[in-house]
Amino acid sequence: MKKLILLLLFIPLVSFGQDELKYFNKGKKSFEKENYDKAAAYLINALELNPSYVDAHFYTGLLNTKLKKYDKAITNYNKVLELDLYNELAYLNRGRINYILKNKKAAQSDFKNAIEIDSKFIEAYNGLVLVSESLKDYDTGILAITKLIEFNPNFRNYFRRGLIKYRMGDKVGACKDANKSKKLNPNFSLVNQLIKNSCN
Repeated sequence: MKKLILLLLFIPLVSFGQDELKYFNKGKKSFEKENYDKAAAYLINALELNPSYVDAHFYTGLLNTKLKKYDKAITNYNKVLELDLYNELAYLNRGRINYILKNKKAAQSDFKNAIEIDSKFIEAYNGLVLVSESLKDYDTGILAITKLIEFNPNFRNYFRRGLIKYRMGDKVGACKDANKSKKLNPNFSLVNQLIKNSCN
């Protein structure tokens, strides 16, 4: 008898989980097909069944970002991080929105948090370089672009680091990075001005 009661209690829970997953998957597919009204409706259904459904909050954030409803998207990502503190993608996406909204210190913090979770998160390093340059926090920018060079020592990354060094007043370092960029891609014309300004 006890087993039967436990089984009856378990069945509705399983059904509940399947329903929210069904709505979420329909919402995700609708989002990918750019049918945003349907996506929103399905995601709302999933969240009505389970207000703690992290993926549904995340995709609602993606949807609101696509629709340029940035304040709502930030609320969505705040909820994701309330439920899952170690969601590096939520930090990345919230950081990008904060940058768009000119909340640059908040964006910088979000990118740093994403990197703390995933030390090889290239998109977060790229965001950190961009926002740090904008804040004229060149030391942070140099650290971030140096990590990118470790992962991918291409001509663009050397050029970007050379530019930051030039803006810091380090012409010797800028010249070295500019020449490295030129060596890796002799056809990259933008580097020529940096060489001219920093190497003479």
